[in-house]
Amino acid sequence: MMKNYIVLFAFIPFIRSQLTTQELEEENAQEIANRTYVEEQNELQRTILSKYNKRVRPILNISEPLDVAVHVYIMHVSVNQLEQTITLNGHIYMTWKDEYAVWEPSEHNGVRITIVKQWEIWTPELRITNSVSGVGQFFEISKRSHVIIHSNGKAWSRIEIYPTFSIKIGCKFDYSAYPYDTQKCALGIYTANRMSEVQLSVYYNMQPTVLLGWGNQSNKRYVSDWLIDSVIMNVSYFSGGRHKTEKPVDAEELDVYLICMVNLTSECIVFYFNIIVLVSFMFVICSFLLPAPDSAIYILLANLFFLGVFLEDLAVMIPPAIGQLPKIGSKFSLSSQITDKEEKRKGRIKKKRNKYRNWKKKKKKQHN
Repeated sequence: MMKNYIVLFAFIPFIRSQLTTQELEEENAQEIANRTYVEEQNELQRTILSKYNKRVRPILNISEPLDVAVHVYIMHVSVNQLEQTITLNGHIYMTWKDEYAVWEPSEHNGVRITIVKQWEIWTPELRITNSVSGVGQFFEISKRSHVIIHSNGKAWSRIEIYPTFSIKIGCKFDYSAYPYDTQKCALGIYTANRMSEVQLSVYYNMQPTVLLGWGNQSNKRYVSDWLIDSVIMNVSYFSGGRHKTEKPVDAEELDVYLICMVNLTSECIVFYFNIIVLVSFMFVICSFLLPAPDSAIYILLANLFFLGVFLEDLAVMIPPAIGQLPKIGSKFSLSSQITDKEEKRKGRIKKKRNKYRNWKKKKKKQHN
């Protein structure tokens, strides 16, 4: 009787274990794995951020500068010729080493990457030198991005961030070659820190990426009437009102600038201008060939009227600018001057002919 009781007692836990295993098999294994990963991430972020001071540069040796590598992705370009401004939209990729946001992956179930909000850790404060909104504008570069932290053990972590930007910058357009003009516009990026604290650099010396379209339009370089020839970025060091490309030895009182130069070429339809110039010069040439001054004067007057109407339209089409007269304006000015001189010359010829005819008639009357 005692043996039966013992066997029954051992059989009950066995049945209970079978039920527990069956219940677990009915659970969603993916949900369990996700819940475990989220919990691991939350614990990791609490460990990192509990003693993290986002107002302090994340470098143990405070006498050394922190290098921040930057790469610019340009997604859209908008040109306003009347305001002489360019609006750039895209992403700014930044990466640097953080010696405070560190952990050992083996202590956190092998997790090597975590994502936190931008305002939770230290990030460089970028500003734009030539923004039309002013140097102190804080809304052109997003402050609500996410930061990716890659662990390299307890020594340091690699930080990556991709904030979006929408920056409107002022430029000085040169319309002397209008409508075949080429414009250059510079975007100046700098940090609020001195060079002795933060140094900006071009990410692996890579030039900015222009990505105006996807798929079949990945090579797109045209925006409205403009062709984006090239976008170049280099490092400039500013001190005493001067920019230098050579890195100085003493970095205590220097600022580091990233100069992004956007080169644009006008690709507007210009056959309209060429036809008008050609027709105007043909009128002048025809006036030379006509033997009768009266007919030549009528043609030249029609040409002046023709040029006057077109110049009125041209004055509306050409963007207002202070500087050298556009070549198209010089051509029409030359055509107008030639037309005026030819009209005066034909007028003098007509006057001489009329005078000669009157003299001939008068002499004929005297002879009769």
